[in-house]
Amino acid sequence: MTNRYWGYIYSDERQVNQSPLDNEEQLVGFLKSHLYYEQLVITDARDNLVFHSRDGVDLYSNLTELGIDLPTIYQELHQELYAEGELETSDREPWEETYDRVGLSPGEIKMRQGVKRACKAARTVEGVAELLKGTYFDAFFLAKDRKRAWGYLDVEIYTVYILDGSEEEGWANERDELVNLDLSARVKHISSSEDQHWFLILDPPD
Repeated sequence: MTNRYWGYIYSDERQVNQSPLDNEEQLVGFLKSHLYYEQLVITDARDNLVFHSRDGVDLYSNLTELGIDLPTIYQELHQELYAEGELETSDREPWEETYDRVGLSPGEIKMRQGVKRACKAARTVEGVAELLKGTYFDAFFLAKDRKRAWGYLDVEIYTVYILDGSEEEGWANERDELVNLDLSARVKHISSSEDQHWFLILDPPD
């Protein structure tokens, strides 16, 4: 009997494993066991591509046509990691729930959780800059009266753009005007979104 699907695992662009998969149930089992490998490929019996991922990030998926819900698979895998204590479950924010249904690797999620935790511990502008170096996250600052804001901290020279708008309507960089922040200016973490971290700046620039 011809197998309905084939699963392949690659490392350094070389195939290291080939598994026959008789049905969709076995296909799902293969996915759950190997999704975070360096490279994963699944084809049908005619060698048509069904699924392709790298480090858990799906590059191509035809699973929906097979009645397989990939976001649910991601969610189930992440829930297992939470239960095993591999990922943090405390103090999660609503936007973090999106991690459970997309192809972020456990390592990527841990990194994001670590940055958020470090942001909450930061007490000065210098501390914020140090923890954001080497990442793609942005830092934003709000005055105590919440009527002024600055953003897109340059972590090397400690400059920020003056933002226009309001807390209710949102802030935007419309003037393209930079100011310097004092390294020792005191800050307090307010909130984090997926790629942005907001702080109350207790010693705002003039």
